[in-house]
Amino acid sequence: MRLKYFTPLLLFIVPTMIISALMWPPAAMQAKLIGGFAVMILSMAMTYFYGIRAVLNDSYRPGHEIE
Repeated sequence: MRLKYFTPLLLFIVPTMIISALMWPPAAMQAKLIGGFAVMILSMAMTYFYGIRAVLNDSYRPGHEIE
């Protein structure tokens, strides 16, 4: 896998983390909320990673070339 495949993922995660940190006041941060947010970001990243992997695996099979 090439690093350029992960550019859209980084362009989504970095602003999401920054904006979320600015929107949540420190007094409102609870471990449950931060844990849920972290699980959401991690599951989204894993879905993206395995989606790219599935597409690349299909592109290497004969008769399934991506144009």
